[in-house]
Amino acid sequence: MSIYSSSWFKEALNSISDLILIKGDRSKILWANKAFLDYYGISNAELRDLVDGEQSDPDDTLQYVKDDALVYETGTVLNIPSEAVTDIEGNTAYFHTIKSPILTPDNEVSRTIGVSRLIQDESIIQRSHEGRSKEKEELSAVKSLVRNMPSPMVMLD
Repeated sequence: MSIYSSSWFKEALNSISDLILIKGDRSKILWANKAFLDYYGISNAELRDLVDGEQSDPDDTLQYVKDDALVYETGTVLNIPSEAVTDIEGNTAYFHTIKSPILTPDNEVSRTIGVSRLIQDESIIQRSHEGRSKEKEELSAVKSLVRNMPSPMVMLD
């Protein structure tokens, strides 16, 4: 097997314990390594063109899409110190993720690659969880306010 063959590169990426995935435009997953597939309990054929699994929190999925769009639009690397990732059984773990552009010879972004490493430092996980809890509390308060308004209201982001 040649060091320059695609099967050699896939074998190398599949030997890494971090989650690695390659996405196309609109956050569609094109390929993932073995660690990613094992975490989600799916095959590459099953994940083809997915954006995220049904078990994931919709707010997390929306954030992934925003992050991917930023990398695609700017061509810059995005460092995400802690993001929630939900596995196939609904268990959430926190990962440090780096999203990078894959460039064509003309320096156009053609795809993105993400590498996510499980965070095992409990203090980082706790800070991330506390931040998400606070955001959810604030959102619940706004929802309650909107539901109790006597006139129609529209909220835009």
